[in-house]
Amino acid sequence: MKILGIKKLHYDVAGFESLIMERMALKHFLKRKKISVMIFCYVLLSSYVCVHFAFCASDPCTLKVFEEQSGDRIEDLCLEEYKDPDCLPFVEHFNRLELPTGFSLTDDDDPVQRPESLDVTFSFEQDKDNGNEALVLRIYVDWSSPFDRFSRENTKGYLLIGQDTRGVMCRLFKFDANKTDLLGKKLRFQYKIQDLESLLSIAVKVYSMPPPKKLEESEKKTTFMSLDLTTGSISIDTPGEWMPSLSTRFIKEDAIEVKFGYPPSRLNLTHIEAHLFKSRYDKSKSNLIKKISYTLPDSQDSQGMFSFTKLEENEYRIEIHVIDPFLEQFGKCLCWSTSFEEAYYCASRCGYNLSNMYKVSFDETLVPGKWIPTWNTRVLKEGAIDVKIGHSPSRFNLTQFKVSLMKRTSFENSTFKTIFYTEPPDSLEPTGLVSFTNLDYDEYKIMIQVIDPFHKQAGKCLCWVKGANGRHCRNSCGSVATDWIEVSVDDPGKWIPPWNTRVLKGGAIEVKIGHSPSRFNLTQFKVSLMKGTSFEKSAFKTIFYTEPPGSLKPAGLVSFTNLNNDEYKIVIQVIDPFHKQAGKCLCWVKGANGRHCRNSCGSVATDWIEVSVDDPGKWIPPLNTRVLKEGAIEVKIGHSPSRFNFTQFKVMLIKGTSFEKSAFKTIFYTEPSDSLKPAGLVSFTNLDNDEYKIVIQVIDPFLKQIGKCLCWVRGTNGRHCKNSCGSVATDWMELSIDVPGKWIPPLNTRVLKEGAIEVKIGHSPSRFNLTQFAVILKKRALSENSAFETIFYTEPPDSRKPAGSVSFANLENGEYKIVVEVIDPFRKQVGKCLCWIKGTNGRHCKKRCGVVSSDWIKVPIDVPEDPKAERSRNSSPAELNKGIMITALLTLQNVMLLAGSP
Repeated sequence: MKILGIKKLHYDVAGFESLIMERMALKHFLKRKKISVMIFCYVLLSSYVCVHFAFCASDPCTLKVFEEQSGDRIEDLCLEEYKDPDCLPFVEHFNRLELPTGFSLTDDDDPVQRPESLDVTFSFEQDKDNGNEALVLRIYVDWSSPFDRFSRENTKGYLLIGQDTRGVMCRLFKFDANKTDLLGKKLRFQYKIQDLESLLSIAVKVYSMPPPKKLEESEKKTTFMSLDLTTGSISIDTPGEWMPSLSTRFIKEDAIEVKFGYPPSRLNLTHIEAHLFKSRYDKSKSNLIKKISYTLPDSQDSQGMFSFTKLEENEYRIEIHVIDPFLEQFGKCLCWSTSFEEAYYCASRCGYNLSNMYKVSFDETLVPGKWIPTWNTRVLKEGAIDVKIGHSPSRFNLTQFKVSLMKRTSFENSTFKTIFYTEPPDSLEPTGLVSFTNLDYDEYKIMIQVIDPFHKQAGKCLCWVKGANGRHCRNSCGSVATDWIEVSVDDPGKWIPPWNTRVLKGGAIEVKIGHSPSRFNLTQFKVSLMKGTSFEKSAFKTIFYTEPPGSLKPAGLVSFTNLNNDEYKIVIQVIDPFHKQAGKCLCWVKGANGRHCRNSCGSVATDWIEVSVDDPGKWIPPLNTRVLKEGAIEVKIGHSPSRFNFTQFKVMLIKGTSFEKSAFKTIFYTEPSDSLKPAGLVSFTNLDNDEYKIVIQVIDPFLKQIGKCLCWVRGTNGRHCKNSCGSVATDWMELSIDVPGKWIPPLNTRVLKEGAIEVKIGHSPSRFNLTQFAVILKKRALSENSAFETIFYTEPPDSRKPAGSVSFANLENGEYKIVVEVIDPFRKQVGKCLCWIKGTNGRHCKKRCGVVSSDWIKVPIDVPEDPKAERSRNSSPAELNKGIMITALLTLQNVMLLAGSP
């Protein structure tokens, strides 16, 4: 227990109330800070004495750990998790004495390398934590273990720091230091950020533990990985509410990488545009210097990425937004939302977010002739050394490197192996990688030399420095050499193949076999399956696996299928095609007299694995339904496991107003041959208002045929056929559909300056087939029922536009009203009319289709100046002011009329 604070308080009897209040306040504060509290009070004469103990306690670790190559989840590596405020004292000073109790480091614990990478993942997920189906933002921080294996094996944990406007957050993860074999692997870590808010800027850092021993060392960028986050919408219901989350980071000194979260697919937002502003963000976009258009791919990805490169020294800010081709067009806009009264409206923008300000600056004291490439090395267990080479600043244009390998047992100054590396053109990666493989047991040194293709060519050389007389070429570019690195290699005869197994639902076991180091050339394997109910030493099934030539994959895969309920064991045996042939055998070990062949190669066996398989006669098809707005129900039918061979289904639609047991409609569905999809789809269309139920029945083409039937179950006397296959039924679903006789055409009007009115008429749903309209113009001075002018409008065939328009032109000053009436070419013709409604005896034709009218619209028209205008120019100021006042009132009246029009 670590004592965070001890407080001894003396109170007299009269001050007992203040004692209680202070005690409760302290407990409340510490509870909010997640610090456990113990308070002891005792009576001493006439005084109360209280001692408050506060101690920090670790929580169960929430950090997820995965093996990078296989993706398998690793449990029990992370033992404990310390949260703020317990880890904040250490974050403030990087003093190891201020670490929480239980996470101790001494001066002998040397710092390890920082994580090799840091990334972030955005996704919208159902809010299962709070028991509802709303989509909420989830942000996961991902990082990988250090590049060097020695650093990985000595990693004690990780420190995650997040800083925003609310303060500093920290998480300290403690690992099981005894699991060095596991820590030595390439691992990936994932942490879910909690307590998110919209439009929150978070600076994220991750340190490997042990970190640097001093605060000034910890502030160097080479000791941690970092990125910046800007959160978007936390939860969304409509497109107009969506804002993307952003993560940004420098990938080079003059390049910024931007990652953004995709909107949920149901919002139908597919086009994004990003703007890069110079110096500052300006709504007039006068400082806009770069623009990137991005189309969301048709995939399951949850985020996208783009980069701004070759930036000059300045400050920059990034804006991102959705491209809406129908922006603020009522009924068409993609960026729509609903008000508190649930009224639909077009938002002025959506998908908008703005990053922090980023400063691009160059070290002017650094010139290409003095630049030294950064490097990192790691020794692989397979007798290989990976070399990571840092790319130069893009302004130096130094892209070619000579990487030399020195061997201790040869002359130190001679090169044992050489690799020439060139940075790919337009690369955004900060480093490149080369590897030296098939190395023997020895010590090695790496030397990296920058190559200048214009070596010592005045005016062209890349490796130049500044002198008294200006630039001059250097004799050689920058170079760097590592210390001696020891490589230890096992003999092939001692190699044991790595493995992993997975039980699949379909009565199958999948076996992953690790490939041998390429220098061993062990490519053939015998994979045996033992069955518990047979003799353990005999193989129930055997598969011979050969690694494909030239394969770069770390493992191969074989599967045992069509297994029954039982326990199984896997045995993997390496095969030597030159078994015990002296001088040729692959499975050899070193002895006192040199190499000698082993009697057998390495082998490994799993524990017993239980396989539980359902009988096909018990299988129930998975089912999912969706009611479409167009009077249709979509049905998704889950395919059966391939071993069952169920491919035929009867899909029945039951209608509530008919007898429940009779099918209103039936569709027979057959799974396509060789289909890899997990489900199939059928649809019932042209449905009326009613309640419906879906029933799916599996069809057995060999029903009740002994020895052939597909729907069988196990009994005491073996398999027997079932009378019927599995079936499933949904609950009743209500389908509510508008009828054409009740449809009213949407209407919008606009007064043009030229004495004209433009009328926009919304098209009907295609299933109604109402395409003809009478557009009537009425004038206030005439009778209410008389038409001043009429235009007949017909929707073009195969039109995809949501509305059409007509215009009334050359109108005089006056007030007008627009009336739109739907025309039924088969008016009142029973069985053919388009404008029908449902009654107690079925459908019947309406006398008149839907009609809509606007309010009265005032149309003002400019006219040529007449002689009376001369008197106006000679009028007194009072008369002019009176005229201006009348004009202003008339203009205000017109604006109010237009605002009130539909």
